[in-house]
Amino acid sequence: MHSVIRPVAFPFFAAVAALLLGVTMHGQMRAGQGKLQARRSSPTAAGAGQTLPETKLSVLLAAQQSALQSGDPGGMEAATRPLLAELLRQMSQVRLIEGKGSSAVDLTRESLALQPSAETRLELASLLLRTGDAKGAAGETATVVASEPRSAVAWAVRGSALRASGDDRSAADAFSKSLAIQPDVSVAYALASSLLALHEKEKAQKVLEQIIAASGNAAIQHVAAGDAYREARYLPEAVAEFKKAIALDPRGGHAEFFLGYTYLQMNEWGPNSQSFEHLRAAVRQAPRDYLSNFYLGAVESTDGTDLASSNRHLHVAAEADPRSPEVWLYLGLNAVRLKNTEEAKTYLRKAVALTGDDEARNNYQIRRVYAVLGRILIGEGNHAEGDALLAKYKSSERHVINNSANSIASVAADDDAHAALSGAAAAKVSFPGMNSAALPGLEQGARAPSAPSGGAGAPTAEEARKIAATERQLSELLGSGFNDLGSAEARSGRYQDALGHFQEAERWAEPSRALLHNIGAAAFRVGDSAESARALRLFLNKAGDPRDPAQDDRSRMMLAMSLFQIGQFGDAEKTFAQIPAATMQDQRAAYSWAYSLAHSGQQQHANAIAAELMQQSPPSDVLSLVCHIYMDTEDYEHSLGCYRSAYAADPSLRMAHYQAGESLIRLDRPGDAVAELKQELALQPGNPDVQYSLAFAMLQSGQRGGAVSLLESLTAENPTHAQAQYQLGKALLEDGKTAAAVDHLELAIKSDPGPDYIHYQLQAAYRKAGRMEDADREMKIYRDIKARTRDNSVPKPAPKQAPSK
Repeated sequence: MHSVIRPVAFPFFAAVAALLLGVTMHGQMRAGQGKLQARRSSPTAAGAGQTLPETKLSVLLAAQQSALQSGDPGGMEAATRPLLAELLRQMSQVRLIEGKGSSAVDLTRESLALQPSAETRLELASLLLRTGDAKGAAGETATVVASEPRSAVAWAVRGSALRASGDDRSAADAFSKSLAIQPDVSVAYALASSLLALHEKEKAQKVLEQIIAASGNAAIQHVAAGDAYREARYLPEAVAEFKKAIALDPRGGHAEFFLGYTYLQMNEWGPNSQSFEHLRAAVRQAPRDYLSNFYLGAVESTDGTDLASSNRHLHVAAEADPRSPEVWLYLGLNAVRLKNTEEAKTYLRKAVALTGDDEARNNYQIRRVYAVLGRILIGEGNHAEGDALLAKYKSSERHVINNSANSIASVAADDDAHAALSGAAAAKVSFPGMNSAALPGLEQGARAPSAPSGGAGAPTAEEARKIAATERQLSELLGSGFNDLGSAEARSGRYQDALGHFQEAERWAEPSRALLHNIGAAAFRVGDSAESARALRLFLNKAGDPRDPAQDDRSRMMLAMSLFQIGQFGDAEKTFAQIPAATMQDQRAAYSWAYSLAHSGQQQHANAIAAELMQQSPPSDVLSLVCHIYMDTEDYEHSLGCYRSAYAADPSLRMAHYQAGESLIRLDRPGDAVAELKQELALQPGNPDVQYSLAFAMLQSGQRGGAVSLLESLTAENPTHAQAQYQLGKALLEDGKTAAAVDHLELAIKSDPGPDYIHYQLQAAYRKAGRMEDADREMKIYRDIKARTRDNSVPKPAPKQAPSK
């Protein structure tokens, strides 16, 4: 029984985009300053050095330049958005050429978001079709035909999407609507293909005959008609059309290849004399052609009688498209049969690498490589890699079995490790009806799209160079354009929008100093301190002499404040130190500097700045912030005086009495603290922090009864207040109320199991209650924590974190 040759879908062409206009633009625009330096050369043809006629992109560039020079934010934005949308569309085409379909889809979506248009939405639908999302494509086309029911292209693309979704009836209706609006050969062929899929052969035949007649009986139209029949498995009809094409033009339209391919299909994909005859004829006609050489080499490999000839043809195919994994698969299998193990491993590994994550390609044909290469490696003693490949083979085989209803055949690997032929091209004419311009009406001699004429589309070195140059130019233009858009939005006060577009500019191109400043300033405006710090650090470290030293000082101020906000106090104080005069002129900045110093171990310097701020008679809210500096540096005498000054200036100021009480507790004056804390409690009756500190001060000053009563009330309202539960449990234990003490101490541990002293107090309560095992457990926990932290501090209310700006 012969091995099976499997048909697969494969593109004939990988289109190579012309090099983009020879355009560069270097803009430096800062929000609020309107500085712009732009240089745009005349558009030139790629690689030709010739001036192009006016294009959509050149028009948009000129309009945007004029708007930028006007300085009007609204006009700038209105002109920049369509320019960016067009640039994104062009970049999506570059990504498509590079084989990055998902990136092309994303870029087209971005273009659509910037400038909604039916044309872009149809391009998105086309891209979704190419990346396998037929449902998404159908949804996009439904939106377009709803708004533009007289668009022939929209109905054509919708038909393609519906066909790909398996709805041939609706697809045929859509193609018919497109043709009723505007005749188009591609759409007519698509209609015929849909009708054939619906087994409405007579209707399809009439459409195909009309196309052929309108073309003057051209050979290429018979090739296209034959492929439509072949795809629908009307194979005798396909053979007849290909033979007609050969009779009219023996070398035209790849008819010999198509005929050989169809004979393979008629023979259940097994080699046969007719397929050999016509594939060899196709190779004679086009000796360097990818498809003909690949299929002939693959058929010869499957036949196995002339592996040398097979290798010759497969190597020609590999030169035409070295990125095709199927070529290396068959070269590897041939090497196995010729016992060239090292060569086989090289080829098979290449097939694996080129397939990558696309294991489903060509009905999981890569599973053959997994099986063969895995066995080779295991035979050499490399069990780890070999077993992994065999496991992947089994997984792929399960996918094939699950999908067998959708495949022509499912063939297990032969015992001789020679896989079934899984060629790289179904060799069919495509009928997108989307990106091709509408051809003349059928009655005027319309013609079909050209048949394949070359390899599978690997770009030449020169083409690859042009693609890379195009990508660089587009990236530069996108970076400049998004910076311009962000600048316009910033001028209008829309800093969040501006930040997003400045960041998008950075994504596309190496950021200039101006762009980094824009990102930092916009992020600072919207409170994104981490992003502001990142960008402003880069801005200040960027090579090049600053043109505006004052702006650099303002940037250092924003950087210092951003670093302060994100808690990088060491870096913040160093940055403030670079601009001491400017920092001291802004009381909040001066506070931030002092706070950063205090948290960087420079208490003396922090206190000096605090003292200087005190002499400036700041408003009460700033004064309260300054007082925190004294608390953080444990200068409680000065913090007490500072807070008393603050509430003297503003008796309604919250937390000033509280912090004065905290200072007195740390000065071991709990009795005086009670008075301050009661005054705070009068301002904030339900504040649990104030209640706890008051209870603690009362305990320390011998006012036990009032403290316990206050703690009972506090824990009833706030059962997760660990310190209040701890102090209440400790007081109850001292009063001999052991059971109640245990309850409160256990609640304290549940809310905060970290402090060692709570575990110690709980173990003491357990011992008094006679629960020795529990006591020993808590004692062990206590000792473990002590060993880790060596923290013997007496529990007192911790000073509150100083508020940020």
